[in-house]
Amino acid sequence: MGKWLSVDPMHSERSRLTPYNYVQNNPINLIDPTGMIDLKPKVLEDGSVLNQLK
Repeated sequence: MGKWLSVDPMHSERSRLTPYNYVQNNPINLIDPTGMIDLKPKVLEDGSVLNQLK
């Protein structure tokens, strides 16, 4: 597993985690497509993922 070299720009929102974390250290269940905030993807009944970004 690799290591992150850049501080998360939103690390002040999650002070309980290291500023080098990615998706609250939960990459199986969360995504961070913008690099600003993690979210849980919406999975539809057919298994496809709904695009939540506008």
